[in-house]
Amino acid sequence: MVNGLIDAPILTAAIDAAQEMEVEIHHCAAFGLAGAALGIEEESTLLAYGHQSLAILISSCQRLLPLGQMQATRMLWELKPLLAELVRLARENDFDIEQAACFAPLLEVGFMRHPTLPTRLLLV
Repeated sequence: MVNGLIDAPILTAAIDAAQEMEVEIHHCAAFGLAGAALGIEEESTLLAYGHQSLAILISSCQRLLPLGQMQATRMLWELKPLLAELVRLARENDFDIEQAACFAPLLEVGFMRHPTLPTRLLLV
């Protein structure tokens, strides 16, 4: 979407590389690339990504649990200080991308199957 709005060499290079390697760009990397292309500072981009991720998870909870809009909004609001602290800690510590790891295979498989389900839970 962002690539259609502005001419950004960083986005063009990422899209070209992904097409050449026949891979998709992960949504968190795409979000970071979009932030960089739009000139949004790193901290704000990280906070926006974290907020969006939390909002999607809470929205999913609303579909699965008896959780009202006010409760969901309160949860998101009350998590903001923790999100800000996590972003601060991530930026302060030297992060080695080679050590990044996540092991949640069932969650990943579920997300990969999600777009083809007849009834979708998430709007992503």
